[in-house]
Amino acid sequence: MRMARGIGLVVVGLGLALVAGCGGSELQGDATAGDPNSTLVPVQTPEVPIEDVPVPFGFKLDEGRSRYFAPGETRFVDYFFEGSMERAQAAAFYRQEMVYSGWELDNERMSVGGDVILDFTNGKEECVITLTKSSSLFKPTEIHIALWTAN
Repeated sequence: MRMARGIGLVVVGLGLALVAGCGGSELQGDATAGDPNSTLVPVQTPEVPIEDVPVPFGFKLDEGRSRYFAPGETRFVDYFFEGSMERAQAAAFYRQEMVYSGWELDNERMSVGGDVILDFTNGKEECVITLTKSSSLFKPTEIHIALWTAN
């Protein structure tokens, strides 16, 4: 009897956590800014002050590892995100959405371990997006965004 009640409480708790986790998006629909038929949705949240670098829907900022510094006319961004999109799909997202945001893809490479590295430029700024396998079971992809103003 106690075991059944304990299992029931766990199931109810998991259900509430799932519902709470799914209700945080302010975006509606499934279109990107550039392609109305796409299911990849960029998201910008108040804690992510990179207006011209999109982040796929469902990725969460790792605040403990991420930094943002913008003195004067320069900026330095070192952000880490984890999410459930596969690396190949995330790479396709960035190839498309960064161009829509004014960036030019300069180079794309893949490491021996399967990491995807995308190099972009936009005027005097450079941005390297690295997509790696995450250690999390439920969020298999980590996005590292490194952005800086070049001299």
